[in-house]
Amino acid sequence: MVNPHMENCVYRMRSWTFIVMIVLAFAPVWVGAQNVAEVWLGKTAALFQNKGVELRFRLNEEGVRTNGRFLMEGEKFCFDTDDMRIWFDGTTLWTLQNDISYSELYISNPTDEELQSINPYMLLQTFDEYFLPVDEGDRNVGDEWLHVISLVPKTSQQDLSKMVLYLTASGEPKIVDLVLAENREYRIEIRAFRNGLTFSQHTFTYREKEYPANEVIDMR
Repeated sequence: MVNPHMENCVYRMRSWTFIVMIVLAFAPVWVGAQNVAEVWLGKTAALFQNKGVELRFRLNEEGVRTNGRFLMEGEKFCFDTDDMRIWFDGTTLWTLQNDISYSELYISNPTDEELQSINPYMLLQTFDEYFLPVDEGDRNVGDEWLHVISLVPKTSQQDLSKMVLYLTASGEPKIVDLVLAENREYRIEIRAFRNGLTFSQHTFTYREKEYPANEVIDMR
């Protein structure tokens, strides 16, 4: 059974980062693909198959903009915005929630069930079982021509109702439009990313001296 803190963490991760992870890491599923949409996704795969990834993005949720950064290497990841930071080293999950004057740190060892919901690495293992890629051709976005791929769920039971990827000619993701459950609409603008990176050991662990918390809730 998922505890209340993990349920909140799941929601925030899905709202802010889950789709961003997919943009960067689901594409290896489509290597060796045959149709046009899968070929484009294969281009994206080639960009993100080596070592770690750093992604900087802006999320627009119903007029509210949030800037964020995401790091991932294998099953480890780190995510931060102005009011939330998450670290996962493969075993322990630290979630630091901040407001103006007070911060809470939650520590847990997620169960397999919880990891299926919050760990992009695990989610990506079965991603192609639930979504179909559909090619929608080129589209002019601002001053740039981008290629558009829609990802449509195979069943109506998915939390993600629809996702649309806007890719450059090289397969680099630039924009993601998505609709989650209850018709919550988001646009993610990918501002910058780097790949082929090697991160230090402490990148994916909480460091008390750098991020002191007013209250620590250890749920292990």
